[in-house]
Amino acid sequence: MKNTSLVCALTLFGMAATPVLAAPVVVTGQRAIVDDEGRLVRVVNFSDLDIATPDGERTLMRRVRGAVGSVCAPAGNFVAETSCRNYAWRGARPQLALALEQARTNPSLASATLSTLTISAPPS
Repeated sequence: MKNTSLVCALTLFGMAATPVLAAPVVVTGQRAIVDDEGRLVRVVNFSDLDIATPDGERTLMRRVRGAVGSVCAPAGNFVAETSCRNYAWRGARPQLALALEQARTNPSLASATLSTLTISAPPS
């Protein structure tokens, strides 16, 4: 039940996010990079956060929303922008769920094994 609630919450949160469209690329830090598959990608680091707390989780979600926005550039086309956002969130949600679950069940292991998420736009 707890996992179902988390997945539902992440799904609703992702649907409410309003980033924009672009090609997938991998990025670290503040910039996005293009990967071998032509996708714009951004790596979201959260090693400085305690995501087992509500404040840490909110901060991580803001960072992911920002990363989705950075890999999805405005296309001037609602359908294309929505498609990019949906693609990026579909990739982000399982990573978020895993990170949050690990942080809640075994915080010491979670911080040692998972401290970044990779957000990407669809291949161009």
